[in-house]
Amino acid sequence: MEIELKLAVSAEDRPRLYKHPLLADLGKPALQDLNAKYFDTPDLQLKARRIGLRVRKANGNWVQTIKAGGRARAGLHERHEWEKEIHSGTPDLDLFTEVMRSHPELCRAADLESIKGALQDVFTVRVHRATWLVKHQGAEIELAIDEGNIARSDKSEPVSEVELELKSGTVEALYDLSLKLIELVPMRLQRESKAERGYAMISPVLHEASKAAAVTLSPKMNVEQGMQAIFENCLDQVAANEAGVLDGNRPEPLHQMRVGLRRFRSALKQFGAVAAFPSGLAEEMDWLNDLLGQARDWDVLSHETLAEYGRRSAGEANLSVVQERSLQLAEEKRNAVQEALQSPRYARLMLGTFGWVQGKGWRHTATEATQEVLAAPLSGHARQVMAHALAQVLKRSKSLSQADSDVLHRIRIATKRARYASEFFQALCSRKSVRRQGKLLTALQEELGAHNDTAVGGNLLKDSRDRFPHDLETVAYLRGLMSAQDGADKSRLKALRGKIKKHDLKWRRQPS
Repeated sequence: MEIELKLAVSAEDRPRLYKHPLLADLGKPALQDLNAKYFDTPDLQLKARRIGLRVRKANGNWVQTIKAGGRARAGLHERHEWEKEIHSGTPDLDLFTEVMRSHPELCRAADLESIKGALQDVFTVRVHRATWLVKHQGAEIELAIDEGNIARSDKSEPVSEVELELKSGTVEALYDLSLKLIELVPMRLQRESKAERGYAMISPVLHEASKAAAVTLSPKMNVEQGMQAIFENCLDQVAANEAGVLDGNRPEPLHQMRVGLRRFRSALKQFGAVAAFPSGLAEEMDWLNDLLGQARDWDVLSHETLAEYGRRSAGEANLSVVQERSLQLAEEKRNAVQEALQSPRYARLMLGTFGWVQGKGWRHTATEATQEVLAAPLSGHARQVMAHALAQVLKRSKSLSQADSDVLHRIRIATKRARYASEFFQALCSRKSVRRQGKLLTALQEELGAHNDTAVGGNLLKDSRDRFPHDLETVAYLRGLMSAQDGADKSRLKALRGKIKKHDLKWRRQPS
């Protein structure tokens, strides 16, 4: 498995890396000119199977590389790799066949011959590479600075990036080294490999929104193992939506990125007694959450709330101008998020957070009592978390008849945290039981969410009246509509609360 972290650096800042204190004592780097050709069929069958086939010339020698599977998140790329020296710049089909037959999950035998017969070079990558072997925190890391281009036909785009490949040691050291580099030289996460960028020149990719995947837990796990799996799952959802947010002005990838961040923050609360998240990272999480929240609020107002009022109120007022202006404001907020995701600040946040999770950073401040809790069975902790989360929902919703907007908002937040906890620990519960509870919590959250969207939309229009100088009458009309529909269906909320209170969540038996 090849594990490497990629960072993009501007051409202006790249020379500063050569003078970085971490490299100053390592002497001159090894220099190479690398010329690579990537091969695929005309209909890109290897790409469809997530297989990369490259032949690269370095120092007069040809090397064939096959990469497959793996994943990429927060600049960290993990892929299976097979590499061997060959005699020319044409793929060695016998070697390719050997790897494919050894790993039939990559390619069906029935498809192999047709693929081999149709292979052609689809794009090239030429870079000048400077390489150092860095020893950091007990790990050996190959640090490479690449400068060059990716080319296909008459298209070309520049390459200016840093690759940190883990040769031995922990991933935590890889993250820490990247943070040390960014302290002095501004860089951003490089989410796409050179191969992915090359393929994008052939057929541009529109990245879809990525919803939360089920957390893989087992009753055999201890608290620390379950906690780490939950943290990684949440952060994976955040990272999986980065490309979709950067693709363009679509609301759903941004929404799912915000959901991933909220799930992570909720998980931090659930495990806060044994995993103190560093305050500096917590402050940066607040910064990102605020940006995503502002963009999401304007998306909901412009794409959903005002669109619905426009359908209901046809002919009563000219809402189209206000909605159009709201769409522009939503786009401004999404642009601010896009700018943030391409900043060194965001790179530091994600590298620091992934490093903390991968390296189990909570152990640095763990007391003896904390260590005992971390080693305890996960199921017991999960029961406590769920019991507390549900108790908070029932407590805050006890007097629904007198609940005002602030109280309803607090109930919604408690409900959301309980639903997240239910999703985190669902593998430890009876499938039928946890699905029933999840549906009840989701229904309650959605009922409260509709009320919240109206309240938030009214406040946005109120606070942004200066952006609608010629449409104040229409804005006032809209706020009146929202105020009139601001009340939540209390009878529906009470019924859902009663069902949640009566529901008995059944847990799987813990192995002895």
